[in-house]
Amino acid sequence: MQYIIYTFIILILVAIIVFAIRFVLYKIESNTHKELNLNIILIQIPKYTSAEEEKLSQEYIVGILGRIEQFFASLSGLKAEKKRFSKRNDIFSLEIVSENGFISFYSGVPKKFQDFFIQQLQAVYPEVYFEIVTDYNLFKPKSQISAGLLNFN
Repeated sequence: MQYIIYTFIILILVAIIVFAIRFVLYKIESNTHKELNLNIILIQIPKYTSAEEEKLSQEYIVGILGRIEQFFASLSGLKAEKKRFSKRNDIFSLEIVSENGFISFYSGVPKKFQDFFIQQLQAVYPEVYFEIVTDYNLFKPKSQISAGLLNFN
């Protein structure tokens, strides 16, 4: 009877050690071969005419900006895509870039969510145009970089 108990304990210890080794190797592999594989989308907002600028009241602007909540709610409603013991790989990036006096809006979107992303944003802002672009470089001499993170828990 004691041999069965000792054998059982040894098997449990071996299983724990094998699991720990596989977990550590998986973490090392996932951290060293990390690639985001995102499509970069330039989001173009049409300019207002001088007549439209005059009628832009604070209430109108707040109403338009309030619609973006629906967009974020649709993105946060996506099911988390991750494997066991790994981080999420369905990362979205929304970026505001000021370059040469012009403000541009970019988004990094996983390829399989590109159509969903564009549909959701156009549902909120139908006048917005999209262009798939190659990556841009904002790390230039004498430039300033600021960043933030919005995490849906």
